[in-house]
Amino acid sequence: MLFYFLSLNVAVIAGTMLCEAVATAVSDIRAAYQVIPGVLFFNFAFSGIFVKTPTLAPWAHWLPTISLFRWVVQAQVINLFDDDSTLPVIPLFSFSAYDKFLGLFGWGNISKWKCFWIIVWNLIVYRGMILIFTVIKTSAQKGRRQFRKPIQDQYKMY
Repeated sequence: MLFYFLSLNVAVIAGTMLCEAVATAVSDIRAAYQVIPGVLFFNFAFSGIFVKTPTLAPWAHWLPTISLFRWVVQAQVINLFDDDSTLPVIPLFSFSAYDKFLGLFGWGNISKWKCFWIIVWNLIVYRGMILIFTVIKTSAQKGRRQFRKPIQDQYKMY
């Protein structure tokens, strides 16, 4: 239960940082309202739930790896099955729901803690993007303080 709450709280903070990074990167609030839904749709679409990784073109197999939503859902599925592939088995058919979930969505065999640390890295990257975009915006802002060199002749005694 601790992992569940910890990973969801970190994921919410990472999602907030992603939206804040997009809002900081664009020029005005109207553009942020237009770009944020597109970024969130991209994260949701390439999570492995709608667009499966095996069905993507070979050059696009990296797209699901940058989806924040993918890592959150994958960590929760692994946590639900306690990382035990034999837990819900139908003996007659040798069916393991855990293996089928991971195979169906193209997630592979990754531990829940690796998924958690990928979420944490997303959080760090998004926070770094916020800092970089804030520095760029404030340095390019009109009306910022400008430091001028003193004119040498201005202080001469006549």
